[in-house]
Amino acid sequence: MLCHMICDVYEFVLHHVGQDKDSTDIWMDYIQFLCSAEIRRILGEQQTMHALRELYHHVVHVPVKGLKTFWDELKLLEYSLNWLVVEEVMNNLAPWYVWALITLCQLSNHTCTLLLSPAPALLNHPELILPTLPTSDRSEHTLLAQWKAYLKWEESDPLELAKNGKCATFMSCI
Repeated sequence: MLCHMICDVYEFVLHHVGQDKDSTDIWMDYIQFLCSAEIRRILGEQQTMHALRELYHHVVHVPVKGLKTFWDELKLLEYSLNWLVVEEVMNNLAPWYVWALITLCQLSNHTCTLLLSPAPALLNHPELILPTLPTSDRSEHTLLAQWKAYLKWEESDPLELAKNGKCATFMSCI
């Protein structure tokens, strides 16, 4: 029972923040949880493999930082489950994987110039550069232009959040 509750919590979290590029650790934690010997004993080997397969199929649709690793791990998992259909399964997922890679690259290109410094000791991600009172120098105009370009890109809904109803969930949290 506790195992199913923990799975439900992971599912809830991934549904709400799993599309964030920095959610890789949550995806990895869930995968490690499903791979643990205790979970395999509780759920059974077949149910665990099914859950892992579904999880990997989901994550390769999401532009997260560890996407290439997840893709490689999925391929290994598919080989271990049924090597006869690996190419077919991977070919069916490839367009989504490529879309996620392209979107991650675009997102990284937009945000890399908005990040200030390496992460402080308590955080796992760099701090954002937030504008202060304007002095109208060239660097501020450049930063403003970068922010505008990033916001325009976000408004184009590249992660298709509006299509999946996640935009409404996000707006209700604000």
